[in-house]
Amino acid sequence: MADSLLNRSGGINVLAEVTLLLPSESDRAQAIRTGYRPLCLIEGEDPVSIGMCETRIDEECIPAGGTGIVDLFFDESVASVVRARLPVGTRFALAEGLEKIGYATVKAVS
Repeated sequence: MADSLLNRSGGINVLAEVTLLLPSESDRAQAIRTGYRPLCLIEGEDPVSIGMCETRIDEECIPAGGTGIVDLFFDESVASVVRARLPVGTRFALAEGLEKIGYATVKAVS
């Protein structure tokens, strides 16, 4: 099992409102929980994918088709990219590989 990013220091935290796609819109039918590791896809003129991220969710889970507030903890190795590309208000996709499973909007960065 991979070492949890939630227990590391030196990274960056992004608070985001997440909306997962419905099972009919994506291949994922399962909820996400604390410890989930999505790929973050920033689309647009200069697209970028950011990994090394793990979720912490205060609720038990966010079901497919649901919306909730999620803390995304990014490893320090990608912190500079996160600071530059995910300012407050940015909307980005959450994915498993290249399969989008939902969207997130940045509420705070710390």
